[in-house]
Amino acid sequence: MVSAESEAVLRKASEIAFAGLDDAFEISQFSRPRQVFATVYAAQGIIDNGGFQYLFANDWPDNPDYTWFSDAYREIGAIEVAEWFDEAASLFPFPEPHRHQEKRRRYLEMHCTESDSPMGSLSDAAMGASNEVFSLLAQYVQNHPNEFTPLTERDIETRLGIALPPRHRAALVDMSDPIHTQAHLLTAMGNRSIFKINADMRAENWKNWPDYLVAFATNECGDYFAYDTRTIPYRVYYIGPTETVPEGVAACTREGFIFETFDDWYTNKITQHNESDGQSSTHTWPETEEEA
Repeated sequence: MVSAESEAVLRKASEIAFAGLDDAFEISQFSRPRQVFATVYAAQGIIDNGGFQYLFANDWPDNPDYTWFSDAYREIGAIEVAEWFDEAASLFPFPEPHRHQEKRRRYLEMHCTESDSPMGSLSDAAMGASNEVFSLLAQYVQNHPNEFTPLTERDIETRLGIALPPRHRAALVDMSDPIHTQAHLLTAMGNRSIFKINADMRAENWKNWPDYLVAFATNECGDYFAYDTRTIPYRVYYIGPTETVPEGVAACTREGFIFETFDDWYTNKITQHNESDGQSSTHTWPETEEEA
């Protein structure tokens, strides 16, 4: 059984390692320790749910050779599981099985459905070693403490390819900054990280969210303030929850609700806060389609 301490280590490491990891992200951009962690953590979870059959039935991002996995297991000290992985992959009677999903699936359906099949026996062994694997993985994380520290604004810049304005950077590390009472600044951590939100927006086809637009803040009603990274400094637009990006940009243009810099946006939000004692704000929100 994996200890409570090891479970806590793995939970924290997974939040860090997988932040920003989406279909477009290449794991090769990670440091080697994070590559190893992400590979073993994900692979063992799949194996535990259905053996090597589950893992081999589907493609892996970038379709690495299966030695990628066994090498990662060896690196954390799970030598036997690495050998079982290599043996399982060698059962496919054709070269480069990692490149041929349909061939793998046909072979699995014809030869690997029984628990006493060679693949089934290797899967049982790997699943039986699960606690040992995760315990070794937790120790691996503890042996590389500098690789699993919480993500920072520097990670945001590196992964999204942007340069955060100085005031934005400062606000991200100063939770007493008054901007936090007026908007939720997206950070590098958590289930609603800046990475995940931007990946989700781009995945929503109806939203027409371009790569050059980077959401950085929200009023937490499905709306986002976003940088247009084509301009220097970045211009800021407001995209409402029911708007496509073209509709949101058009509304901002029509209402004069475009901020030329982060500082302009920041000042506007703080001014709203200071006028919230009953005085009228000079700001009017762009209308959404539902309000129009």
